[in-house]
Amino acid sequence: MAKKQKETIVEESPVVQAGNNAETLLNNEIFISVMQDLMNAGSTSILRTAPDQKDMRERAYMFYVALNDILLTLRNRVEAKDAELNPSENTDEEAAA
Repeated sequence: MAKKQKETIVEESPVVQAGNNAETLLNNEIFISVMQDLMNAGSTSILRTAPDQKDMRERAYMFYVALNDILLTLRNRVEAKDAELNPSENTDEEAAA
């Protein structure tokens, strides 16, 4: 019974909740579509700047980097959730590395 309680606590932990929420976003078609549109707009802005438009290009680049940071943070939350829910798998992967 103690094991079942521990599993329930782990499933409800903030790391697991954040991971579940992040995974929901990453699998949401509207979120995916919006992020793709924003990433395309950012990269297009970078490519369309003239050589003398350094400030504009840097703003577009920082916008693109921020979008990548959002996606990376969401993916890291999913990985942290998976690691917390499956600690034995992570130990095996670390041992193999």
